[in-house]
Amino acid sequence: MDVRGGWTDSAEESVREAFQCAQKAISFNESPIAHALLSWTYTVTRQYEKAIEEAEKSIALGPNSADAYAWYANTLIMVGEPVKAISLIENALRLNPFPPGWYFLMLGVAYRVLGRYEEAIETLKKAIDLEPRFLMAHLALGVAYVLDGRERDACAIVEEVVRIDPKFSLEQYAKVLPVKDQAERDRIIAALRKAGLK
Repeated sequence: MDVRGGWTDSAEESVREAFQCAQKAISFNESPIAHALLSWTYTVTRQYEKAIEEAEKSIALGPNSADAYAWYANTLIMVGEPVKAISLIENALRLNPFPPGWYFLMLGVAYRVLGRYEEAIETLKKAIDLEPRFLMAHLALGVAYVLDGRERDACAIVEEVVRIDPKFSLEQYAKVLPVKDQAERDRIIAALRKAGLK
């Protein structure tokens, strides 16, 4: 998350530590969450095939683990499979009736990728209601607003992003955005720029 949020002085060192921690956790216990987090580390480093492999292991090890389904959905969104991701997130929401905000972030992003902007906006607002300082949810909501033609709402979200993280850099965010499809990555960054982020 240090790399994703741009909170590290050395992305390479943070990634190396993330891999070491995930692999150490797996050596202690073949838990679904350890594999899910290793999957996310592969996603962040754009090693998508390995990410999917680890995500599938996490589900096999924990078929009742809501977080395993949610992390897998996260990876699927990044590789451009939002329909399958929605199914996994819905399963996670059934398994965990008191989910964290990031479940709604993933669901909202999947809706946005599919062009279902109203559903995306309402879902992303749920993520923010649960976690008001959730930077990634604010960014995703800003993108959804711009793509839905609601630039004024997007500008208000940008103000909140800057309040949460005064040092936020769109350039840094673009570097670490783990979306596989370059056109989709460009679309996200263009929307955030249009909303007023720099």
